[in-house]
Amino acid sequence: MTTDTTTKERPTTWAGQRDALSRLVWGRVASLQKQYCRPDPTPPAKAALAQLRRAAADDGTWRGVSMDAFTVDMYTHVPVELYPLTGNGKERRFTDDPTKAEIAVRTAMTLYAIHQQSRREPIHGGTRPGTALARLAWGDGNETAVRRRFAALVTADGYPELIHHLRTMVRMLRDQGIAMDYGQLTGDLFTWQYRRSRDGVRLSWSRDFENHIAPRKSDSQGDPTT
Repeated sequence: MTTDTTTKERPTTWAGQRDALSRLVWGRVASLQKQYCRPDPTPPAKAALAQLRRAAADDGTWRGVSMDAFTVDMYTHVPVELYPLTGNGKERRFTDDPTKAEIAVRTAMTLYAIHQQSRREPIHGGTRPGTALARLAWGDGNETAVRRRFAALVTADGYPELIHHLRTMVRMLRDQGIAMDYGQLTGDLFTWQYRRSRDGVRLSWSRDFENHIAPRKSDSQGDPTT
């Protein structure tokens, strides 16, 4: 079963909702990862990861995707207390359209399932997205290609385009065994969907990316993350 590390009280600010969503996904991924990365992975964890991978639609949502609704929803639903608020602080009225919170949580969980595929070591950890992507460039001959893909990611204009590029880079992280913080990623994906806040996410990813490439390029002096 999953562990939800959210407050029972409704966040009263947009930043509070973002942070609560980050904690929610952090706990769910940590729980799922613990079950899967043991010497004998539990059958429910293996099944959940497979179903989450199948639920990864190209546009980062879940419209028109065939899935095991119960298992996937157990890992991707958003509690009612985390539904977004309107601009005047009132509760958002429910509609048939997925909320930004639901899209961010589902996207992060399905990307984690892709990232963990065929890896038996934990790949969810305390590495921010921009830092994790910078580590792809540390391999010999990889920097030009990684920079090109990263540039496409941070200049993406729409959410489907963003997730297309992010999914490609997550597969590269998987192949190199590089971990990423899926709680942080959830908060970033939630924030990115608000046009007024999008550039802040791009700047954060770009700063982390450049700050963790530069020391590696100029040095042979030890761990560039320190």
